[in-house]
Amino acid sequence: MVPGIVVAMLGTTFVVLPVFYPLRMRSINEYVERRFRSRALKRAVLLASVVKDLLYLGICLYAPTLAMSAVTPVSSDTYVIVIGLIVTFYSAFGGMKAVVWTDVFQATIILVGVVMTTVGSLHSAGGLGSVWRVAGEHGRLDVFNFNFGLYERHTAVNTFIMGVVNFGYGFSFSQATLQRIATQTSVGNTRAVMLTSTVGLWAILTILFLGGIGIYAAYYGCDPLALGLITRADQIVPYYVMQRLGYMTGVPGLFVACLFSGTLSSISSVLNSVPTMLWVDFLSDLQFFQKASENFKTVFNKLLSLKAMERVSWRQSFCHVLNVPIKKFPNLSISSLVAGPIAGVFVLGLAVPACGKTGAITGFVVSAVFMFWLGIGGQIYGSSAPLLALDKHLCSEGLNVTAATSSLNVTSGPLQTSSLHPLYNISYTLYSPVGLLLCLLVGVVVTYAVGCRTTEKVDPQHILHCLRPRAERRSETLRLKKVQNLPEQ
Repeated sequence: MVPGIVVAMLGTTFVVLPVFYPLRMRSINEYVERRFRSRALKRAVLLASVVKDLLYLGICLYAPTLAMSAVTPVSSDTYVIVIGLIVTFYSAFGGMKAVVWTDVFQATIILVGVVMTTVGSLHSAGGLGSVWRVAGEHGRLDVFNFNFGLYERHTAVNTFIMGVVNFGYGFSFSQATLQRIATQTSVGNTRAVMLTSTVGLWAILTILFLGGIGIYAAYYGCDPLALGLITRADQIVPYYVMQRLGYMTGVPGLFVACLFSGTLSSISSVLNSVPTMLWVDFLSDLQFFQKASENFKTVFNKLLSLKAMERVSWRQSFCHVLNVPIKKFPNLSISSLVAGPIAGVFVLGLAVPACGKTGAITGFVVSAVFMFWLGIGGQIYGSSAPLLALDKHLCSEGLNVTAATSSLNVTSGPLQTSSLHPLYNISYTLYSPVGLLLCLLVGVVVTYAVGCRTTEKVDPQHILHCLRPRAERRSETLRLKKVQNLPEQ
């Protein structure tokens, strides 16, 4: 996945950024309206983006509290309320400046916590060589599987593709990235920031992966999940920190701060971007708000941030609704269902000058409906992937463990596939690529089936730089033909 992320970041930096930065947009969806001259399409993309972001907010707020409540005396409900209040306050009243500067501090805490946990796990397992040997012998380093199959959960190919599409969407076509771009004074500065982010993202993910196999090796032969000492795989890292590193003063608090920082930084970015999109793409078009004073608009936008967080901050509003998707879907797959169709619209606008609003709308609708069907069907009827084996044969006799282990699915075995429709068994890593390709395919077919849009109406600023000369030549040709065909006065 990391090489895929690097490719996505380079594509954003050198291909997409030179197009978007000069447009000076307030909302990423403004591009859709400008390019395709369709307010309906802009609002459809807005709706899909808001739904995706609200689901993501619920997961970001709820999932970490499960881990924290397992190793601290504070309940998950309390964590939800505390985190929700903190992030809502500074995001709503501090704006993007508060989000950026708190992210700087939070990134420092995250990095310290992650490095501490990774170094500790490598030391506990006997060093990097021992960790690599144990992880390799038990299937944790199967990264060179270059098979490509729709139904194989993880291979080098499909995780690479997922990295390219998911992170390409996140860094190219998301509101959070656009708002950060807008804070830079030049394309060169923005490009430098993106490249630095690429290196940082690669580094922290590599550290996380080492920490993961390090903890596995540290508990090899006496795994807490296999013993029933923890009930969810999400709890393994907090359990490790408290059991193996908890004797060091301040380490448990630092780890909890690390989890808090990761949650706050993720939520604040989305919480700041959702109200901005709602205001720019929808509310500002209403006559009531057009006549309102600037002070009223400012206060209303802050209240909009508070309301957005209210919808995902309380347990009864998201816990029961999102509990099933969290358990059955990997976190990335929920966003992937929507990311593909949205990214497809933007790619059509950038790379297919002939495509007009008819092709873009049709491609988006068909792709979104198909992905909704695929996601719901895959969740209910799709294959279940068993975990790799977790051993407990090296545990000391008399170790006090629970009896819950008999019900845990901790042994590897064949996939339980659905017979209703083979597509329900598709790997979640391919959700966003499928949505993207379907939107592009339908959009191009409809464009050329109903007749190519005249590129005379397409502003060259809205397409890729490499396509602009050809589009400008064709536009000039069409303009001359139109002049020649005019009747003489």
